[in-house]
Amino acid sequence: MVACSGSDSQKLPMSQATAQRQVPLQATGSSPRCEVTLQVSFLSGQDQVAKAINSTVIDRLFFFQGLTMQQAVDSFANAYCRSYVDNLRPLFRDDQATTARHAWYEYRYKLTTETRQERQGRLTYLVHLDYYEGGAHGISQLMAMNFDTASGSLLTLDDIMAEGYEQSLNELLLKALMEKTGAKSEEQLHEQGYLNATTIFAPENFILGSDDITFIYNAYEIAPYDKGQTQLSIDLGQLKQLLKDDGNH
Repeated sequence: MVACSGSDSQKLPMSQATAQRQVPLQATGSSPRCEVTLQVSFLSGQDQVAKAINSTVIDRLFFFQGLTMQQAVDSFANAYCRSYVDNLRPLFRDDQATTARHAWYEYRYKLTTETRQERQGRLTYLVHLDYYEGGAHGISQLMAMNFDTASGSLLTLDDIMAEGYEQSLNELLLKALMEKTGAKSEEQLHEQGYLNATTIFAPENFILGSDDITFIYNAYEIAPYDKGQTQLSIDLGQLKQLLKDDGNH
C-alpha cells in the first residue's frame, strides 16, 4: 500500500511492482516450501528524478542495476527460489525422515513498501521486511530511505546535519533511549539488555518526519532479539542547532 501526503505529493505519481512465488523443495510428496511476496512501490514517471530514486531503491533492495522495477522484482523472486531449491534440497534429503525438522525448511521472504511525503521536497521510502531462513525464529526489519525530490539523491545524515553533529546527536539519542525504557542510568540500560555490545550511535536508518526525525534500530543493533525493534524520535526543536539551514532539513 502506498501512502502519500504533503503539498508536493501530486508531483510524484507512484506505481507498484509485485511478485508472488511458492516453490516446493521437492516435486513429490509432502515437501516444505519457499514463499516469496514482493510489493514494491516506485515512481512511475520517466524524468531523471524518478529514474534516480528507482535506481537507488532497486540497488538497495535487490542489488541489480539497469532493470525496471518489475524486472528487478521478478528477477529477485526467481533467483531467491532457485537458490532455495539448489542449496537446501541436498540437505533436506538427509532430514526428510525426521518430520520435526521440516519446519526448518519452510522459508519465507515478504517485502512490502510505503512512501511518505511529510516535508516539502522530501520523500521517505519505507521497507518492511519479514523473512525466515531456518533457525530459531524469523527476522523482521524496517528500513528507511530519504530522498531529495528535486534531485532524486539519497539523503544521509551528513547531508542534513551540520559538521560536528555526531557527539551531540548521540547524547540526544541516549537520553531518548533512557526516557523510552525508563532507565535512570546507562547501567540500568545494560540491565535491560540495551547497549551491552555497542555504544549508542545514530544509524543511517531514519525517517524525516514533519516535526521530528525518527531513528530506527532493528533487532540486534542495540539490544537482543527479544527487545525487537527500537525507534527513537527526536523533535526538530532539539535538533535545531545540529541541522543545516537548507530550508528543508
